[in-house]
Amino acid sequence: MVLSKNFMFIVLRKKDTFHLDGKSVGVNSLGYAGTHAVKREEDLELIKKVGPTKILEDLAASET
Repeated sequence: MVLSKNFMFIVLRKKDTFHLDGKSVGVNSLGYAGTHAVKREEDLELIKKVGPTKILEDLAASET
C-alpha cells in the first residue's frame, strides 16, 4: 500500500521476491512507487536485465 494525502494505492501481491536464474530481488511498496532500493550491485543488475515493469508484473496478483 502506498498512501498520500490525496490517494491510496493498493497492489495485491502473490509474492514479494522476484527470482531468475538463481538470483533474487525483493520488492516492497516503494518499488510500486518507482523506487527500487537495492543492497547489492547484483540486485541492480538483475533489475536492469529484466526491467522493473516485468518484475512488478511477475509479483502482482492478477484479477480473475
